[in-house]
Amino acid sequence: MKPGISVIVPIYNVEHYLKRCMTSLINQTLNNIEIIMVDDGSPDSCPQMCDEYEKNYSNIKVIHKANAGLGMARNSGIEIATGEYIAFVDSDDYVDCAMYEELLKVAKKNNADYVGCDFAFCSESGKETMVNAYKKEFVYYGSETKKVFVDMLGAPAEYHSDVVNQMSACKGIYRKSLIVDCNIRFPSEKRLIAEDLIFHLDFFENTKCVCYIPKAFYFYCINWQSVTHTYATDRYLREIALYEYLCGTISEYPGSMNRVQRTFLGRIRVCLKDSFKSKSAEACNTRMAIINNEVVQNVAKEYDISNMYFPYRLFIIFLRRKNKFALRLFFGLLSLKGIRSLV
Repeated sequence: MKPGISVIVPIYNVEHYLKRCMTSLINQTLNNIEIIMVDDGSPDSCPQMCDEYEKNYSNIKVIHKANAGLGMARNSGIEIATGEYIAFVDSDDYVDCAMYEELLKVAKKNNADYVGCDFAFCSESGKETMVNAYKKEFVYYGSETKKVFVDMLGAPAEYHSDVVNQMSACKGIYRKSLIVDCNIRFPSEKRLIAEDLIFHLDFFENTKCVCYIPKAFYFYCINWQSVTHTYATDRYLREIALYEYLCGTISEYPGSMNRVQRTFLGRIRVCLKDSFKSKSAEACNTRMAIINNEVVQNVAKEYDISNMYFPYRLFIIFLRRKNKFALRLFFGLLSLKGIRSLV
């Protein structure tokens, strides 16, 4: 019987987390599920763990490949997937055991190309914090489906966060035939940061029906050794490259430019915040390069901040003035107050 869902799990240097992830997948209430473990040249015991899982479970396939990054690992899984829908799980995270049965049920009912859900952040201590993109279940058809992608691009100025709907590819299922027929793949994160967003850009251009369930089925675990949480001095340049790429490709999405600018300023805020954590000359040079960058300054000056939540607005005012001392104080005060959404 053809699997209802193929779950693709890229694996790299996660030997301490892999069992937790795989247990949540092996115990899914959905019976016809295919699990594809992609060993992305992992240097630890993960390759052996993958082979052991494949040996013990008939619905598990394993790919061993040279390290090329998350996006390329997911693409390798897509190539051999046989399910009607495809899902992605990061190997240091885990999912609710009913996730794929529930999502597939909605997909079948509505003949949907995509069904998304909410997720929860899970701290190292095990505390779970739910993140709700939408309060109600919905089904969108035709051009309405693009609303979901616009919410991934960013948020309106008055919104309490930089994005309405997190762009992660892990909190949904995708019709495989659409991915294959339209030749949709993930770019390498070495070429474009936020590979999930680019995948969604291509995918939502071709959707006819999109659904959403306001339940947190996916558990995103904070792993400070992951790529997402590893600071690089050139990250702001990659953020600028992503911004410029999106500016040239999102013209068909009404109102999207304002959303992209909002997200870009938020991501630059994170880059600056990280630069203030170090007193090194390299961090100082990076900080000043960000503050004085022409693209950063043009977006900061162009963006309408009149309706923004005050701390966000204050950050952009300090950025426009290129006031590094005020910015340092800004991040310090936010950390003391525990406003983690901005820092």
